[in-house]
Amino acid sequence: MGKHPGIKRFNRVCGLAFTMSSRHGSAKYVFRFLCRESLKFMLETTMKKTTVVALLACATTLSACYSSGPRPLPVVSNQAPTVEGAWSDPNGIVSTFQGGSFSTRTTDTNQLLASGTYTSVSDRLVEINMTSHVRNTQSKVNCALVTPTQLNCTSDSGGQFSLTRRG
Repeated sequence: MGKHPGIKRFNRVCGLAFTMSSRHGSAKYVFRFLCRESLKFMLETTMKKTTVVALLACATTLSACYSSGPRPLPVVSNQAPTVEGAWSDPNGIVSTFQGGSFSTRTTDTNQLLASGTYTSVSDRLVEINMTSHVRNTQSKVNCALVTPTQLNCTSDSGGQFSLTRRG
């Protein structure tokens, strides 16, 4: 093989292309085979440089098309924010949403002002069925989670108020 100067150049080009394709897993073995077979063919017949270059280009193209499998996708948290937790209004009244139960208490004496249940209508809308222990009345309140920290609510009587997430 040392008697043919073109073969040394061919081996160098194959080595460079092999190095470039080695990141493609088993494609490097396919590439080695193609280089070896192309070299054998070149030794057995007289071949034009353009044919050798064309074969090498085909081998490089084939190795670049090989994929070792799908890339793992980045983990993205698609969890929508929930109303779970403690919320307060501008007067310092604290409302708590926990596992479908709703309660409203004063911050100074922890007196229970209202209690009830809530259900999520959608990922941003919550419906509260509550009993006011101060007025001894029942009402329905719809709340929209406008940001992860702000809840805008409207009672069935038309009263509106906002709650801000605590902590």
